[in-house]
Amino acid sequence: MRKIPATIATQHPDNSSAPPWQTSGSASAFISTHDEIEECYRVFSELGCSEYMWDWEGKFVDEAVIERLFNLYPNYFSKHQIGKDKLLTFRIPNISQESGFRLARSFMTLITAAHTAQEHKVHSPLFLKRFSP
Repeated sequence: MRKIPATIATQHPDNSSAPPWQTSGSASAFISTHDEIEECYRVFSELGCSEYMWDWEGKFVDEAVIERLFNLYPNYFSKHQIGKDKLLTFRIPNISQESGFRLARSFMTLITAAHTAQEHKVHSPLFLKRFSP
């Protein structure tokens, strides 16, 4: 049965103050690309959100998001599997607004995410079908 998310969050670089978990060493309210991985994990684990939108539109993001989440928080994501219990939704770049290579990179990240999930023996967040010649 498909789970319908009740709550969603997304990266937001301009908070009113620096989050207490910020690792970049800055007292700035700006959340760096590096800290967005931590933000995603905490939105799931502490706030209980069902879905997190990884926003590629108009900004640079960490392309290894799935791999970093699995490697940094293996216990959490083995129990709360992405694509099954928690959703990580990619907002991909608009090809008419941004360069084509950014769109290609976002799709490569999706493919890599599926293979990374298989390597970690957890639910694959994507459905990939291999066709025989």
